[in-house]
Amino acid sequence: MAELQRIGFIGLGTMGQGMAKNLLKGGFAVQGFDLSSEAIAAVVAAGGTAADSPKAAAEGADLVITMLPNAPHVEGVMTGLEGIFAADSPGRRILNTSTIDPGEAKRLAALAADSGWHYIDCPMGRTAAEAVAGTSLFMLSGAAEDKVAVRPALEAMGTDVVDCGAVGQASTIKITNNYLSIVAAVTTAEALRFAEAGGITPERLFEVVNSTTAMNGHTKMNFPRKVLAGDVAPGFAIDHARKDLGIAIEAMAREGIPCFTGPACLKAYDEAKVQGRGGNDWSDIYNLVGEGAKKR
Repeated sequence: MAELQRIGFIGLGTMGQGMAKNLLKGGFAVQGFDLSSEAIAAVVAAGGTAADSPKAAAEGADLVITMLPNAPHVEGVMTGLEGIFAADSPGRRILNTSTIDPGEAKRLAALAADSGWHYIDCPMGRTAAEAVAGTSLFMLSGAAEDKVAVRPALEAMGTDVVDCGAVGQASTIKITNNYLSIVAAVTTAEALRFAEAGGITPERLFEVVNSTTAMNGHTKMNFPRKVLAGDVAPGFAIDHARKDLGIAIEAMAREGIPCFTGPACLKAYDEAKVQGRGGNDWSDIYNLVGEGAKKR
């Protein structure tokens, strides 16, 4: 059995639920907290224990895992009378799997250290489907001893763990990765609609594209499996993509790096949100572009 025995899990959305259930399958005890009672009930049904606060989830835990939308949410569950820091936790380790600004990861690590906790910066790669299947990729950064301590839990939730260095570096890689993919979703949608206007089917276009350097994850996997199959249920929601793109643009500006395509693509995600598509899969940008074409 792994050294880590008891895990507090905070944030039981689609991805968080999948992760928590895979921990249970791996033999860990999981005490979960979420604002949704239905989400907690789903984890309890899988063998977990309900917690009524972040503090309760962290109580007695060897590791606390957070899977939340953004840095303010993570900070919120860490601090306060019912926060993680108030718990009696033998491990005193927080593994944050959320996608946040690298600067915020460093700030949260310092905040944790001031309260005697270890912070591990560990955003996830791949989609909700992989989180459920237990085939996620984890970008791991933090102190060497913390990386060793949390690895058994990561291996129960995913198939790939990449050591990214010190706190903040995993978040840098995650935001960079998402920037590439979020921009590519827009350019893929535009290219598809352009090809269709010339009488070319997506299948014929991808036959060529996927044999050249123009290939990307959307042409190879996401668009064929999702929007082109009539499925816009969120594997990765437009709202989340817009959030991550905003982080990337701000971080690049902070580093003095010119950002030409990001702001242009941000307009597409903003328009998608205005049209009520924010909860849809990011491949739904294809339909957004199609609607725009019809109006011209």
